[in-house]
Amino acid sequence: MAKLAAVVFSYCPADPRVRRESEALVEQGIDVDVICLKGPGQSWSERVRGVRYIRLPISRRRGGKLRYVWEYFAFTIMSLFVLAGLHLRNWYRAVHVHNMPDVLVFSALVPRLTGAKVILDLHDPMPEVFMTKYDLDAEHMLIRLLRFFERISIAFSSVVLTPNIGFRDLFVSRGCPEDKIHVIMNTPQESIFGASQTAPGGALRRADDVATAGRPGTFTIMFHGTIVERHGLSTALEALAQLKGKGADIRFDVYGDGDYVEQFLDQVGKLGLEDVVSYHGFVSLETIAEKIETVDLGLIPNMRSTFT
Repeated sequence: MAKLAAVVFSYCPADPRVRRESEALVEQGIDVDVICLKGPGQSWSERVRGVRYIRLPISRRRGGKLRYVWEYFAFTIMSLFVLAGLHLRNWYRAVHVHNMPDVLVFSALVPRLTGAKVILDLHDPMPEVFMTKYDLDAEHMLIRLLRFFERISIAFSSVVLTPNIGFRDLFVSRGCPEDKIHVIMNTPQESIFGASQTAPGGALRRADDVATAGRPGTFTIMFHGTIVERHGLSTALEALAQLKGKGADIRFDVYGDGDYVEQFLDQVGKLGLEDVVSYHGFVSLETIAEKIETVDLGLIPNMRSTFT
């Protein structure tokens, strides 16, 4: 059986892109090991839906730039040694590395030197994320360093994946060969979302059915994703405060985790939206699929920024 390893600075199987790609490989008869972070209460190693997760003792703590640099560095070095040991036992045909950080791709050094292909999955352009997150300009020393790391990481890899055409064009403009990069979109995992979004017999749910899915007399809105400032939840809260002032009966359900949770909840209190907004934290993809059935509208209030 062909063997493949994946490396990601994230908690798994919670990370949807990593889970979807890894489970798709297992369905094709490929044995997959994923090296990832160890979350509270998680075991060091377990097999879930055919994928083996190997967790390293590093936790992701939201903080400043130096905290991120330290976490990324420690995880990359640890992954380098763990992956080297696993490769000598399993002889992986390929290693699939997910950013951020881009330099995590160098954890696949030993497999690369022994003939394995290295796939770099660029979920996000790291310079633009840091420019938006820390309000830095394009010529800031850190941003220039991140662009350098991006270039050498792409050069080291055998093939590059990214989720949309906009990202692909950005990476190509910075030197990635066009024939080396491929778009794999963040589409829903059909085994989780496919059946739940259709009515009996396989027909798509009609708009008038969806409009009555929430509580009687209440218009229910849902956001699910990473809770970060650039995703625009502050704008959504300001709009909800205006609608509430006009007597609208609205409920806003928010699912996810991130470094903006505390500010988000603080704004909920300042705007007097405690009876409108319900924050549910991080939940599984299966739960998200179930909750989508009960709401009237999904909201993506992204802010205009360098990243978006």
